[in-house]
Amino acid sequence: MPGRIPLGLGISTGAGVLSGMLGVGGGVIMVPVMNLLMRVPVKAAVGTSALMVGITSVATAFVFYSQGKIDPTVVVPAVIGVFLGGQIGSRLTRRLKARRLAWIFAVILGYLGISLILRAFDITLPGQQ
Repeated sequence: MPGRIPLGLGISTGAGVLSGMLGVGGGVIMVPVMNLLMRVPVKAAVGTSALMVGITSVATAFVFYSQGKIDPTVVVPAVIGVFLGGQIGSRLTRRLKARRLAWIFAVILGYLGISLILRAFDITLPGQQ
């Protein structure tokens, strides 16, 4: 276990740098890293990632709020939706096998990766702007 701490710290720092540079959520990077390199079970990696996102989101929200860059007409419905979706997602996660959850995550990452590559060439998929 102690050998995982430096690995986790190093990878998390790299994920933070990539997240800041590319504007992607750190969870997109951290869930596969925690599962594949740090050997954290998928369900625990998802939960850990959600906790990290929650903490950093609260801190970031205060920064944006202090700068007057938060629109309550967007934030309030989004918070309600995220709260409801989080409740549904956590209940579904308990019912899904870890292998199925990993497969779903891989499909979503694949779709996001393909859509980003296509967008670099000014090609959009249906439903995108």
